[in-house]
Amino acid sequence: MFEVQRVVKRRIEIVGLCLKEGSSHKPSLADLAEAFLVDELTIKRDLKELRFVGIDIHSTKKFGVIISAPLSNAKTKEILLHYAGIFNHNNIYDKSTALLIEKQSASALNHFVQLQLCIESRCKAKIVYHNHNFETQERIVNPLLIFHSEGSWRLLTQEDGIVKQFHLDKISGVQSTDQSFQRMSKEKFENLFKHSWGSWIGKEKFLVRLLFDKIWAERINQRMLVSDQKIISQPDGSIVFEAEVNSLAEIASWIVSRGKGCKVLAPKELKEQVVKIAKDTLSNYKK
Repeated sequence: MFEVQRVVKRRIEIVGLCLKEGSSHKPSLADLAEAFLVDELTIKRDLKELRFVGIDIHSTKKFGVIISAPLSNAKTKEILLHYAGIFNHNNIYDKSTALLIEKQSASALNHFVQLQLCIESRCKAKIVYHNHNFETQERIVNPLLIFHSEGSWRLLTQEDGIVKQFHLDKISGVQSTDQSFQRMSKEKFENLFKHSWGSWIGKEKFLVRLLFDKIWAERINQRMLVSDQKIISQPDGSIVFEAEVNSLAEIASWIVSRGKGCKVLAPKELKEQVVKIAKDTLSNYKK
């Protein structure tokens, strides 16, 4: 772990320790210095930096290190995702990153950096892309986000009002341009994946209703599959799951992979897709 990661990790952990509920006395500077094997001056610098990024954290003689103003859900989400990324990146991203580097070697890092700089400066990027027909294309794109989904790194772009995805392992060249672009509104950007079951960002909307048996209900109740999902408990312990999604194909494949205990109630088109996928899968095993 790089030193900068260790510092960020420690500062987030300080915030986490000071958020412990049911305790009137928070850890003191001395307690934190001992826990992280640093001196108190280092902890004071950490608190100063945390205040700089909007966390109202202070050291008091009577109550220890306290956070005076509650953290918003948005700030908590930002911090938690940052923290999880520090110590989980090896487990979550190693395989897809290794495959990317196997294809592109050190160019993978160059592409990552150049695209991220274009994203931050809102600068158009010229990419060399190999499509599904193995054809090489040069394209000028407006890069929005590098993200990880379904085992691969992807680039999210907007072109003429249309949002598209490109697999990074199919990009063999990246060059920044001197052309700028207008990024979509924050609200629109945050809603891109609101109805996505996986990585699809289509504009269609389908209201789906699924019936999960008692065993699956215990698992589904603990998960947020889409942001506006609705779960209705049934007397027998099963649940009816309702949500609006933008791709029936993605959720159909997911349902088949669950096996027994997950039944489509609506829409009819989803039932038909699930049956077709299941039949096609079974056909592989017919003599």
